[in-house]
Amino acid sequence: MKHAIVTGANAGIGFATTKALLEKGFKISMFCRDLEKAEAAKKELVTLTKNDQIDIFQVDYASLKSIEAACKEFTSKYSKLDVLVNNAGATFAGFELTEDGIERTMAVNHFGYFVMTYYILPLLLNNNSRIVNVSSKAHFGGQIDFDKINTKEAYSVFKQYENSKLANVLFTKYLADKLQDKGVTVNCLHPGVVKTKIGNKAGNKFFGLVWSLFSSFGLSIDKGAATSIHLVSSPEVADTTGMYFDKCIGYKGSELSRDVSLQAAFWHWSEKKSNLNWEF
Repeated sequence: MKHAIVTGANAGIGFATTKALLEKGFKISMFCRDLEKAEAAKKELVTLTKNDQIDIFQVDYASLKSIEAACKEFTSKYSKLDVLVNNAGATFAGFELTEDGIERTMAVNHFGYFVMTYYILPLLLNNNSRIVNVSSKAHFGGQIDFDKINTKEAYSVFKQYENSKLANVLFTKYLADKLQDKGVTVNCLHPGVVKTKIGNKAGNKFFGLVWSLFSSFGLSIDKGAATSIHLVSSPEVADTTGMYFDKCIGYKGSELSRDVSLQAAFWHWSEKKSNLNWEF
């Protein structure tokens, strides 16, 4: 039985991804912020799939300590993993620093992936395993300005979301390069415009209204999860790494995301902000 972690697994695309993988016979570890909602989702998933191979780890992706603690709890229980799906994400209306001094959108959407993968990676190495990072087509509008990315200056919920999604692609490409020949593939994806409530949770009424109108024409959650499921389970992409996928088709991603010097600079900035030192 293959074992996958899905972050943000209790709702939206994460829930649909988890459901599909359970139906394929996977064991799933759900990493979720709200324990009560996770338990309710688990109960529903077991009813829907008849697969009870699910456990839950509670984590707040706005806290580096919480991510570390959840990962250490996981690695104390398991010694091997087949798939890590970095899916959890959020938007926030106004500028706010986390307890770690990181802007909250970037903390959840980028450092949630960066720090989670750091602690889980030893269980994935040399295992023909896969890392799947949910990004967005919004990354085409993203920019990385190291003088402003973690400051209130010119902050907007729209722009910082784009920046965080660019961060996902930069992270994917740099990590894929470093893990060449180590038995791990790393890819990212655009799920499509999906009918989820992520934009309504930002706390910004205008952004919420725009999101509601825009997403009302979007894909169902099940269709939005299709590319994630493809990257997790399809033999067609078993040897594919470092790519950005949209509708299950691989692309190179934005021109900026392919800037090797920016990939490296952003990686080292991320190491510094998270107090981590990756060794490959």
